[in-house]
Amino acid sequence: MAPTTTPAYPPVHSDKITFTDADRQILPYAARDLTKVEPRYNRDDDADFLPPPPAPGFLDWTSFDEATLPPRKNARRSRLDRVLSPLKSVNAGLPGAVSVDGLGGVIESAHGVFHSVRRLDFMESERIIYLMRKDATPSSAPLPRRELERYENELFDLSKYDGTCDYLTAMTWTEETLAGSITLFEVLLGDAGETVGIRPVAAMRDVPSPVLAKMRADERIKRKAVLTFMDEHDRTLKWRANPNDGPRYVRLGQTQRPTPHLRSRSRSRRGQAGPGLADGDGLCATIPQFVALLHARRTLLEGVKSTPISPTSTEDGDTGPTVSLLQPPVSNPHEGGGVHVAVLVPNDAPWAKEEIIWTDKTGLAELRQRQYWQVVERARPQRRDESGSRSRSRSRSRRRGADRSGGHSPARRRSLSRARGRSEGRDRR
Repeated sequence: MAPTTTPAYPPVHSDKITFTDADRQILPYAARDLTKVEPRYNRDDDADFLPPPPAPGFLDWTSFDEATLPPRKNARRSRLDRVLSPLKSVNAGLPGAVSVDGLGGVIESAHGVFHSVRRLDFMESERIIYLMRKDATPSSAPLPRRELERYENELFDLSKYDGTCDYLTAMTWTEETLAGSITLFEVLLGDAGETVGIRPVAAMRDVPSPVLAKMRADERIKRKAVLTFMDEHDRTLKWRANPNDGPRYVRLGQTQRPTPHLRSRSRSRRGQAGPGLADGDGLCATIPQFVALLHARRTLLEGVKSTPISPTSTEDGDTGPTVSLLQPPVSNPHEGGGVHVAVLVPNDAPWAKEEIIWTDKTGLAELRQRQYWQVVERARPQRRDESGSRSRSRSRSRRRGADRSGGHSPARRRSLSRARGRSEGRDRR
């Protein structure tokens, strides 16, 4: 028998492994270069087996990044200063106790009164603009000044709303401070044109309220949601402008309801005082209406997270798109009283008319408090038919159809018809 050849293995501490020809005949792997380690598998090959990332929520953002805008030069004011500079040395004594040093003081005062310099004065000072982060990590490099000014121009631009677009503007201000905030939101649309979310683009604080009020009253804006308080003593909200019906409280189906929460024992009608909260599991409202309601207590919306939009059934058997808040916006209270909220929307955007059911684990307890009872329609109790089973309430479209046919129910229209017949009979006598 031929002697067995034993391979000579190098010491463990050797820096390099070498094999003889006999080693390569006995050990097949000896011919491989062991210095090149091959992975057992490629992680990219398993990409098809990994779970997909979670879908972003309908409302899903944290906080804003801050950037400082340097003062912007006012070309018109600069030209005016050059014209008036030679007159600075002229003393013009006015009758009475008023004396102005130079004609420039008189003309500049008139210029400040009759020319719309409020926004120009605001832009001539240093300003803070808030930009939404594109991802969870803070931005590394600051944006150039030209890009920041582009965002600022988009904030105050109203020409995009004369038609249709995917943006809306939310403004808030108080009567005490004469200043407020402005936020530009983008509406996200899916491949089929459906609404899948909204995200803030940019925002500003300490904006003079006359600038915001002038934007609200602009003639190009035909659709807007304007929310104010009744007066300084009554903290109840009211709509000053509301482009759509509603909003209204809704009850979800038994299997769709959030965790049990406190419901009001009061069955009083809308607008009357009652303890507790309005009965309901959430509310049905358009995007502009819901954004306005959230701004009633907040200057800016930050730190909000929700589920993606999905269909949900209500207690009366209807099915509608629903968004559930997982984390409500953080507290950003207004400074002072006399709050005004205005949400500007495109005149012809179809997404601005779509109604969505909004809820959370408490059934939106914040928006079911008494101060919202004048602006949100109370949920109607279900009626029972003769067999004792619950009958579905009329859909909103049917009620709108009744409104278009005269604004009265069929029974009311029959009663009015009989009354008109009796009146005509008396006239013929």
